[in-house]
Amino acid sequence: MKVVVVGGGLVGTAVARALAKRGVDVVVCERGVPGAEASWAAGGILSPQAECDVDGPLLRLCLAGLAQTLELCASLGDVGLRTPGTLDVASTADERQALQARVRWQQLAGLSASWLEATEIQTRFDVDAPTFGGAFFPGEASLEPRRFFEMLRASAQASGVRSVTGRRVVAVEEQRVILDEGEIKGDAVVVCAGAWTAQVPGSGVDAALLFPVRGQMAELQGQKTLDLVVYGHGGYAVPRAQGRVVVGSTMEHAGFAKAVTAGGLQKVLRTATSLLPSLVDAPVLSTWAGLRPATSDGLPLLGRSTSGAWIASGHFRNGVLLAAVSGERLAAALVDDVALDPAFAPSRRAGVKAHVGEGRPRP
Repeated sequence: MKVVVVGGGLVGTAVARALAKRGVDVVVCERGVPGAEASWAAGGILSPQAECDVDGPLLRLCLAGLAQTLELCASLGDVGLRTPGTLDVASTADERQALQARVRWQQLAGLSASWLEATEIQTRFDVDAPTFGGAFFPGEASLEPRRFFEMLRASAQASGVRSVTGRRVVAVEEQRVILDEGEIKGDAVVVCAGAWTAQVPGSGVDAALLFPVRGQMAELQGQKTLDLVVYGHGGYAVPRAQGRVVVGSTMEHAGFAKAVTAGGLQKVLRTATSLLPSLVDAPVLSTWAGLRPATSDGLPLLGRSTSGAWIASGHFRNGVLLAAVSGERLAAALVDDVALDPAFAPSRRAGVKAHVGEGRPRP
């Protein structure tokens, strides 16, 4: 069997690797630099419980994604993995109530979650966030996505995955990818083009279902060590090596304009210093923006579209968390005919967030 994968980012690479591990001949088509879009821009947060407001298909996929990613990290090597958990702090009484409710239903669902008062947060984690308390999810983690991607790509290449870069995809068909020069035929085509998936002619994905949401971020040189991911005040802080801290992020409907703006950067830094006041004097090391592949109902696309092409996209804020599990499940469906969750069907119509729930706004 031969499969052509359109998109050489983290999800496309994970799909290609999973297929190659099953003995499939895989070619990845990437128009630009592999991994240079959302994969490069990601924060690297692996937090299924902090991300999901209700129990449902997304939470279950994210939990499986965490397990799959941790297993993958163990085989890849040092990807900057940190496993001390996630802290989601409340900055108002209403947020406190919402987070306490989240802890309760997750505990009832058999998940590890606990409520910590502000004094316990200060003592236990040495986090200077001014809070009304917070929810702690001990099983969660983070990693350095750029290192993760490079090691995953190397593993995919070692498994036999071939790449065609710098070529624009003109259209895709069920068994063929047409390039600006030539074409590549296969037994199946998988589109993993991130925020651009619906723009690929022949993908069969409705642009009203999948669209870009811009996120602006910054990396700071912290003055004290941060060990775990901290959510709160409408943003987050992610620890990195040598005391560096990645902070973000905006949620902007700006089309395909990938730019750092004065207003966006101001919001990111204001949020970060409100969340962790010790960052006020932290040097800004770098800034960047990325385009998340969002969907109208908040659920990813995983399966076959109406055009016959296979789709793995729409992971929104969870591309790093869901890349490995998406790759494994799509490969199992394509090679072994294993059924995929219909909640993620790319053929579904654009709709409201019926499966995700409405809770605290997420960065």
